[in-house]
Parts: sequence; structure tokens; C-alpha cells
Amino acid sequence: MGRKTNKEFKADVMSGDLNRIKSAIMEYVALEKCDVQKATMELRKMARDEGREDLALLVDQASETTTKKNLKIFFIGLAIAVALCIWGISKCDRYRDWSRVEQDKDGSVWQVRVMLKDNLKDKSSYTPISWGPLQSSEDGGYTVTHTYRAKNSFGVYSVSTVVAKIDKSGNVTLYGQ
Repeated sequence: MGRKTNKEFKADVMSGDLNRIKSAIMEYVALEKCDVQKATMELRKMARDEGREDLALLVDQASETTTKKNLKIFFIGLAIAVALCIWGISKCDRYRDWSRVEQDKDGSVWQVRVMLKDNLKDKSSYTPISWGPLQSSEDGGYTVTHTYRAKNSFGVYSVSTVVAKIDKSGNVTLYGQ
């Protein structure tokens, strides 16, 4: 299908069909690479050149509903993007409260997992094997033992066990890595 001519746009406007006029506005925007206001102005001019003020008003009405629809789509998209950003940040360990230490359902302690991954040569090779119980220490912190599998400096998988000490602020010190 080729490029639509001004005569075909004029036929759409003269049809008096609101949906056809909306479609013509959007096609004009796409073909002429202009905004909705310029397309509306051109199509309104076509109607007025034929002495049809009623159709010029219909073009304005079609433009208004097209603009409202585009704004609605924009704001829905924006709301979805904001919601995804908020959800993503809430799922990110870096933005959690480091001083709140507790074991997850799988026995893991997220502060230890983050610290451990930050110190590995290949973060993507990390596979947890087991977590010991989270034990309170005398200084108000915690201790937990963790066994995991990861690639070493030579690219070979090895199993390691670390003892992690977590202070009151959530700072982690790893021993036996």
C-alpha cells in the first residue's frame, strides 16, 4: 500500500465518520512526521476549504479524543514503569535494612549472600549448598555458617564453608573463605 494522497485524506474528512477522521489524523501524523495539532490543522483546513465548518468541528473533536487517548496511554505506561522501578528496588538487597538480620525461608541470610557474592571471582557461579542456624553472639551480633559452591581463580568449581559474623549494624565479616 502506497502513501495516502491529500485527496484520500480529504475523502476521510468529508465522510463525516468520526472514527475515519481519527484514523486519518493518526495516518497524517505518521506520514508527515508531525504532531497531532499540525495534522488537525491541515485536515481542518481541508474541511473549511470545502465550506464545511461542521466537519472542521468534527476534526477538532476527533483530535481531542485522539490526544486524550494518547495521554491516557502515556500515563498508563508511566505508571507501569514507576511501579516496576519501585518493585525492582524493593527486591534489591542493596536497599534493604542492613541492621535487620534474619534467616529467610531457605535458611539464607541475605547480608552474608550479598557480601559473599561481592567477594567471588565469578558471581554467577555461586550456588548455595547449606546454611547453619543463625546464632546470637555476646556482642549483640550474629554468627552463621554457610557452605557453597563457586568457581575459584582457576575457573574450577570448589566447595567452601565460611563462618560469617554480623554485627548490630549488619556489617558482615567472613572467615574461612
